[in-house]
Amino acid sequence: MKIEHEKKLSALQSQEYRGDEEAKLDKTKAAIKRLQSLILVTSQAVSTTSTAIVGLRDSELVPQLVGLCHGLVFSCSV
Repeated sequence: MKIEHEKKLSALQSQEYRGDEEAKLDKTKAAIKRLQSLILVTSQAVSTTSTAIVGLRDSELVPQLVGLCHGLVFSCSV
């Protein structure tokens, strides 16, 4: 997605340099804006998912691992 965005930016620069018609420039600009929105939404989704994973790790996995380690220590000392 990011590569496609970079390609569209490059295409826009080329179009502007060549002096292409305004309709073609507008179409490329609209495509760039759509990609920017998609990148932003995707980035936010990744951030939200990452935060949820960290929360689960801290609230559920760590206590289970601590309990497991305590169980192993107890069973080895008996």
